[in-house]
This record gives sequence, structure tokens and C-alpha cells, in this order.
Amino acid sequence: MDVVYFIIKYIPFWAVPMCFIFFPTGYIFWTKDSRAVSAVLFSLGLLCIAFIGFWAWAGGPDRSVQAFDIIINS
Repeated sequence: MDVVYFIIKYIPFWAVPMCFIFFPTGYIFWTKDSRAVSAVLFSLGLLCIAFIGFWAWAGGPDRSVQAFDIIINS
């Protein structure tokens, strides 16, 4: 469980670079008429944005871990 807490605590350090990877790559596949691949990439980018939103809503690194722990244990 420590690995999961570590991943949640440092969401911006992996989610922001993944957004910069998923959205332009999805656009490239969109222009090449590969709609299924681009939909997957755009969905993953939106999921990363949702994780960043959760991290900001929870209040940062320590509070995001606490909020996740409360959600899981309730």
C-alpha cells in the first residue's frame, strides 16, 4: 500500500508529463484518421487531468493521501 500512497502523493510529477505525451500523440493519430487510438489517448489524458484535479481538490500531497485513505476505508 505504500507504493499506492507514493503514487498518489506525487500525482503532478507523473500526470502532467503524461498529459503532455497523450494529448499531442492523440492529435497526431486523429489527423491520421486512427480514431480508436486517438480516443484512447485522449481518454488517458483526461484521466490524468482528473487525477490532478483530485490532488488539487484534496489539498496537496499529504491531504490527497489522507483523502484517498478515507475513501478506501469508508
